[in-house]
Amino acid sequence: MVTQEIDHRGRIAAAATPDEVIEVLRAFGLESVAERLAYLLGLSIDDPEEPPLNFESMLALADLLVCNDRVPEPVLSTDPDGLLLAEWRVPPEGLMAFEFLPDGRIRFAAISAPATRGTERTSVYGTLPKDEALAAVAPFLLEIGHS
Repeated sequence: MVTQEIDHRGRIAAAATPDEVIEVLRAFGLESVAERLAYLLGLSIDDPEEPPLNFESMLALADLLVCNDRVPEPVLSTDPDGLLLAEWRVPPEGLMAFEFLPDGRIRFAAISAPATRGTERTSVYGTLPKDEALAAVAPFLLEIGHS
């Protein structure tokens, strides 16, 4: 698996343009993510009100999804700085969100349920390198995987 991950990382690192990142995602079967990125990229190019899509953020997202098969496809959007945001619903009523920073770190937050008086909930948040962020949200990934 390590050799396969190195090969995947090499393909992502070799991508020199947003379109090449999108093609790498398609090559790995992440068609809906690729389509959403293409849409967000088009918006950032065509609409002067939209911030330019951050290329390093795209690379970080692609690295996460291509090299970690336990991470399901997210819902994608952008923040006001053009960084990619990924969200997943955590059953039954939770949410996990990642913001892909240009330096490769992930700003993340996850919560098992909305704030309700008398209800226990688990939450975690922070800004960490990819592998450490994945370790921090591992219980939430398990819940997403079981849904």
